[in-house]
Amino acid sequence: MSRIMASGLEELMRQPTVVDAEVLEDRNWLEPGLLDALLSQAADDTAAR
Repeated sequence: MSRIMASGLEELMRQPTVVDAEVLEDRNWLEPGLLDALLSQAADDTAAR
């Protein structure tokens, strides 16, 4: 994990409103539709709780 990613994760863990943080595998974020699919899945997981 890069230094900036570790710093961001540490900041998330310090926030009192963060329920869950998941470290994702390395992905090609320029792939069309990938970000939308992940955000949709996250919304579905949140709604199921």
